[in-house]
Amino acid sequence: MKLLTMYQFAKWICILCVGTLIFNGFLYYEFQKQELLYSLVPAIVLSLITGMFLLTAANKKA
Repeated sequence: MKLLTMYQFAKWICILCVGTLIFNGFLYYEFQKQELLYSLVPAIVLSLITGMFLLTAANKKA
């Protein structure tokens, strides 16, 4: 069984966060509830953190 590298792990976390942003965006668009906006904030922050990690990891690979 092959283990994931940190780069692959961060890539999957980033993909999951983008999916969560899209799904929560559709929910907010449909129901217009303020509570749904609170769930967008952690997904945005985690996406930014993993995105920065992916950029630095890609630069170290090259």
